[in-house]
Amino acid sequence: MSRKIFIFDEIIVLHAHLARLRSAYLEQYAPVARARGMTLEGAWRSPPIDLPDRASTLHFLWSVPNVGAWWKMRAGARAAGDVDAPAESHEDKARWWSFVDSIAIGRKRTFMTDASDGTNGV
Repeated sequence: MSRKIFIFDEIIVLHAHLARLRSAYLEQYAPVARARGMTLEGAWRSPPIDLPDRASTLHFLWSVPNVGAWWKMRAGARAAGDVDAPAESHEDKARWWSFVDSIAIGRKRTFMTDASDGTNGV
């Protein structure tokens, strides 16, 4: 049985950096992630209102269709078969996450799959 795998990014950022980080994530990280076979399922922020003196959390939910696609995603776009994709080195990934860490208070990435065993929906 092949199950969809979800990748859930949570990034906590001060309100002053919220727009910058959100834009960078969607304009710089997202195209590379798509080239690696990831599908952006949704993006949210919490709290849902501006609180200038408080931190906000950006939530990004990605998916890949199965374990094989997860391994391809981890290897990079070229390894996933997209010969036209720009080469993405480990240094590029490290540079991206270093940028995030330079303005974020914290971040967490969780990998998940459906908890259902297929017999009763749960």
